[in-house]
Amino acid sequence: MEVHVPHEPIHSWRDFFIHIATITVGLLIAIGLEQTVEYFHHRTLAHEAREAIRREMSANRKEAAKDLNQLTREIADMQTNAGIARTLRDDPHTALPKHMAFEFDWSSLDDAAWTTSHDSLALTYLPTAEVQYYTDIYNQQKLVNDYAVATFTRQIEAAGPLAVAGPEKLKPEEVATLVHETSVVAIKLSTLRQLIQQLDQQYADALKRES
Repeated sequence: MEVHVPHEPIHSWRDFFIHIATITVGLLIAIGLEQTVEYFHHRTLAHEAREAIRREMSANRKEAAKDLNQLTREIADMQTNAGIARTLRDDPHTALPKHMAFEFDWSSLDDAAWTTSHDSLALTYLPTAEVQYYTDIYNQQKLVNDYAVATFTRQIEAAGPLAVAGPEKLKPEEVATLVHETSVVAIKLSTLRQLIQQLDQQYADALKRES
């Protein structure tokens, strides 16, 4: 933005005030145009951020559905493992399956769109209530991801004694640990399923909201 001196000499106060008025009007128009451009630019950034987040939540919801189906099988497997361990504890001579299932299939939920929108400051152009709404969802999503990793780690640790021997070769204290750990993992898997179900409902509610 530039302000130029008059091309013609100023001979009176009238000429001076006309010149000042011209400059003032020009500045106001320039500022107004600049603010209008910024306004529409900010609206575009907000719209793009919102749509990117909604697409990400939609994709995450599909992955969450897969995780829920897998968790149903894993919970059943872990409950079976706990039953085998309890039977072995109560009657070491009982014939048992040679295999105990310790599988964990998990699709992590993405937050790239949310992180990018946050880091680029695009979220500052969204209403505060909307940003808080999305923040709550992504906090729940992080909780789910972190809890899944912790559960997976606990499941690996529970299967540790079986890495070198079958169930029938475990020592009594190892069997007792196996009973406890498989029961704990079964509970943690069920809790993880509840957390995902809560998150899925948050996704569904968010995707129903009007942009």
